[in-house]
Amino acid sequence: METKQKHNFIGYSGEPVGTDKDPVEYRGFLIYERILVERTTSPHYIPRTSKTYYRESVITGTIWAVVKDGREISQLAGPNGAKRAIDVHLSGENTFNKLMAAK
Repeated sequence: METKQKHNFIGYSGEPVGTDKDPVEYRGFLIYERILVERTTSPHYIPRTSKTYYRESVITGTIWAVVKDGREISQLAGPNGAKRAIDVHLSGENTFNKLMAAK
């Protein structure tokens, strides 16, 4: 059974994505925490239990999505990086090198 997401927006791929986490508003953008799930049917080994099991999906990580007007415009590894990316975007210098220099 698939659960309905609380917040939905258009992802990079053009497909709708969602999250049940509430966003943080920052300078007119919304920052959402998203859990990345990989759909798979491959076996997964659990070292502590020495068991192998099969699952439909596996959590592979967490990203923070920057959303403007219902579209995801950036994905970052943390909320502070998302805020830095917004600051760089609003400064008009939206390039990777400028973002790295903002650290």
